[in-house]
Amino acid sequence: MKNKFALIMSIAISAFSIQSQAADNLCDVNLQNIDDILHTAGQNLGGGKVNNLEQVKIEAMKAKEAGNIDKCIALTQRAITNIDNSTMGGGRN
Repeated sequence: MKNKFALIMSIAISAFSIQSQAADNLCDVNLQNIDDILHTAGQNLGGGKVNNLEQVKIEAMKAKEAGNIDKCIALTQRAITNIDNSTMGGGRN
C-alpha cells in the first residue's frame, strides 16, 4: 500500500511539474511573440497600440518575475489576440 501511495504521489508531482513548465514556456513564447510584433509589425501599428504592447510586456514580465505565470499568460494572450484582430492577421506570421 505504501508503494502504491508513493507511486501515485510521484506521478502527481511529475504531472504538476510538467504542467508548470508548460505554462512558464507559454508565457515566454507569448513575450517573444510580443517582441516580434514590436520589431516587425510595430511600424504598421499606431503609436497607441505600440505603447499598449510595450506596457503589457512590462506588466507580464513583472507578473512572471513574481511567479504569477497565469497573469503573464492572460495579459500576453489578450494583447496578441487584440493585435491579430486589429490587423486581421496581416500583422504577423
